[in-house]
Amino acid sequence: MQSVIHDYNAGMSIQALSKKYHTHLRRITRELKAAEVVLRDQGPQPNLWVGRRHSLEARIKMSAAKRAMQKPPSASSYRDRRQAAACPITGLGEAAWVRFQLRKANFTCQVTHQRGVPLVVHRLFSVATHPYMRWDETNIVVVQKGLHDQFHHQYMGGATKPVTPQDWHALLKAVDVCRLWSGA
Repeated sequence: MQSVIHDYNAGMSIQALSKKYHTHLRRITRELKAAEVVLRDQGPQPNLWVGRRHSLEARIKMSAAKRAMQKPPSASSYRDRRQAAACPITGLGEAAWVRFQLRKANFTCQVTHQRGVPLVVHRLFSVATHPYMRWDETNIVVVQKGLHDQFHHQYMGGATKPVTPQDWHALLKAVDVCRLWSGA
């Protein structure tokens, strides 16, 4: 303990002491306070994580800053940029986030309530027109792949056309959801 106090008074930082004595930062600080040593003000240390838990807003800001530094090249295709994106809240990539949403829906279609069928995540507002709603869980519906394909290709006339919730509700009225629920 005396050597820790001596080294600290000689000018070593708490971080350097924790590395030298292979001890956690909090333990060094606690021992110095117990010995009634006056602690110096220490500024933020680069690349040092001290175990703080960040609020959701702080994590979103840090994620946005990290993404701003790692912009994909402008020559990349939309699909490449889409695959490179990650949810700012969960930190999951696109594919892992979709699997997470399917698991939350208990692998059940939210329209027909069927299990054991291929499922996809349908966004009520298109990512192309509403990119800020991409990760919003109130913007998604877990549906059967066949119904999703029918919506985009037959009803909307193509997968690239932007969609709205009104288009989705119009399809559900047109295909008679009651018939889908009964499985007929």
